Amino acid sequence: MTERQQPHTLKNKKKLLNEDDAASVLALYSVREAPRLSLRRRAIKTEISKSHLQRIFKQNRILPFKPIFRHTVEEGDEAKRLDFCLEMGNRVLNDLSNENVFFQQDGCPAHHAITVRNWLNSEFNEHWIGRDGPILWPPRSPDVKISDFYLRGRLKQIVYREPLENDEEQLKTRIQNAVKSLSIEEIRNSFNEFRARIEICAAKGGALFE
Repeated sequence: MTERQQPHTLKNKKKLLNEDDAASVLALYSVREAPRLSLRRRAIKTEISKSHLQRIFKQNRILPFKPIFRHTVEEGDEAKRLDFCLEMGNRVLNDLSNENVFFQQDGCPAHHAITVRNWLNSEFNEHWIGRDGPILWPPRSPDVKISDFYLRGRLKQIVYREPLENDEEQLKTRIQNAVKSLSIEEIRNSFNEFRARIEICAAKGGALFE
């Protein structure tokens, strides 16, 4: 004769996993398995409400994936991308040292002024990348831009790790500290990723590959 098993109730046994814990485990596992799902699609897949997912992500300091739709390639872009990748591969990456630093200009219209470009030519000679510079930067090319495929997202992850007050100086300080916190190994890995990406871009004749 065997002992009759008692049913699990709140009175005679503690639950090993409550509903909130189970939802958290499921949500975090879902992020690990499919990190690029939108919040809406993840809610459908896991059957957890969007508001509940948002609470779980906030508790675990996870930012929900938000796809950013880039401009489509326009006529002439592929040739510019190909020229850039070949130039970077042949001229820059094969001759990079501490004494051979290249400055990358941003795309702000005010920074395209002739006075700015003259100053860059004076300070960096042929060692700067940008619009109408010695090394032309191809438009609509986030797949070969370190600041797009790596740096911006990494810095946001560090800067917003803790709640941030509406304070511009605090934001500047956090960004500066975030940049200083990047390890040599991490920077080297991003450089290797950049090298691999321009090789892919060149092999595809300048076409977008991501």
